[in-house]
Amino acid sequence: MHLDFRTMKPDLSVIAYGILWVCIGLTLAAENPHGIGIGFDLKYSYGTAALSYPNGTIKEIARVNTTDEYQKTIRKLSFYAFTHNAPPYSSPAQRWRDWPRQKLRKFRKSVGRPASEDVYQISTLVQDLKRATEEALGFSIQAASAAVPNLPAIYDEDLYDSFEYVGLEYIQLIPSPSYEQRFLLFEPFAALAGHGLGLCPDVKDPMTCWEGNGCEESYWVIDYTKSSLFVSYLRTFPAGVYSGIDLAKHSYFLGSDARYNNTNEDFYWKEVNRILLAPLFRWVCREPSKIIILGESSTDEKFREVFHNASKTYFGDNVPPIFDEDPVYGSAKGVAELVRRSVYLPKPERPESIAQNRPAGEQDSMEL
Repeated sequence: MHLDFRTMKPDLSVIAYGILWVCIGLTLAAENPHGIGIGFDLKYSYGTAALSYPNGTIKEIARVNTTDEYQKTIRKLSFYAFTHNAPPYSSPAQRWRDWPRQKLRKFRKSVGRPASEDVYQISTLVQDLKRATEEALGFSIQAASAAVPNLPAIYDEDLYDSFEYVGLEYIQLIPSPSYEQRFLLFEPFAALAGHGLGLCPDVKDPMTCWEGNGCEESYWVIDYTKSSLFVSYLRTFPAGVYSGIDLAKHSYFLGSDARYNNTNEDFYWKEVNRILLAPLFRWVCREPSKIIILGESSTDEKFREVFHNASKTYFGDNVPPIFDEDPVYGSAKGVAELVRRSVYLPKPERPESIAQNRPAGEQDSMEL
């Protein structure tokens, strides 16, 4: 059979379909041309963003200040009075008690509203970081992850819904829940990753540290900013930053800006010293082997003097190594690094899905 291509009519639908897929491919490439990972650090007074490349390069991107309403929300979430049942549930009874709150969240989302007022305030910082990141990169981002302060009343669903509200996919980095039944990445653990600590050596096999002693270690983490002072005693288990305990003490009245609010400055520094040592004297079962110092105000000379005296009080002449190379972006870089590694781990389910899929007998056995 002889075909005369000069007389054949083109199929416009096929041509249009091909053009459409070319455009989609170009759009996806423009959204993330380098396959980068985005990490946010949602601090009390400011937020930071960093990115990671597949080859391991990590760079800081942006820093934005938080609003007064956001800070008010974070202070509220610091109180146990505002804790509530939330996925993943430990028993069917917890799920039933949380049913009215979940129905309200779903209704608000169905009409285009944030799932809760807390979600809205958290989303303001996520949105600002998203915008600043996109301006710096020159293209839109579709997914990111974040570290948050270790507060009793912040939950996984708050992060998922905050990201969803601003049009981002939230990347859950912690594969199994903490002893508090949360999958959140807390800032001190992100800071470890940002300094190359608590990480398995094989990027493509991040769970190898689960065997043996792995990355089991103890740390003293200090975060000193203009508006707050957070201090943690961390104990990581064999999986390193993926599993551990964060025993924390914090104050929103001991940031560096509060230094001159008291007529007796010595009283301020005595309180700073007390908060610095509180987690060590109260909870330590194994002395920290490393110290991480974070925060925009952590380079203040007087603060360093108080820290030095506090460390001598506890450790004597055997002060552990100090990591303070990147006090502002260290945690965000740690999140970005864990996003890079997350592609080699199974994608975790949302906490509410885990609660639905867990057998009833197992739920009952986990009642706290």
